[in-house]
Amino acid sequence: MGFYLRPEVVFSHYSYDSKADGDRTFSDETALLATFGYQYVHKRFLADFWVGGGYAFGTPSETYYHHGFELWHYFNSVNTNIALSFSIRLGFCF
Repeated sequence: MGFYLRPEVVFSHYSYDSKADGDRTFSDETALLATFGYQYVHKRFLADFWVGGGYAFGTPSETYYHHGFELWHYFNSVNTNIALSFSIRLGFCF
């Protein structure tokens, strides 16, 4: 329970149907992230919140989402080398 900082390496490798031309498209992307979070436990209830950012490289998908991280495409700008991660996890401890 408390704050934490964790390093992460996230690898994403898949093929998908392209929205632009309907062809089968390949995506292969790796991200090196520094993740900062907070975990709270009350009796058996667990809440975990985190955000992360770092460097990405590889072949991005046209949606910039890679099942574990997202590439920067905000404020009318795109940078396929900036990776972002964020989540909220709720659950029960066993």
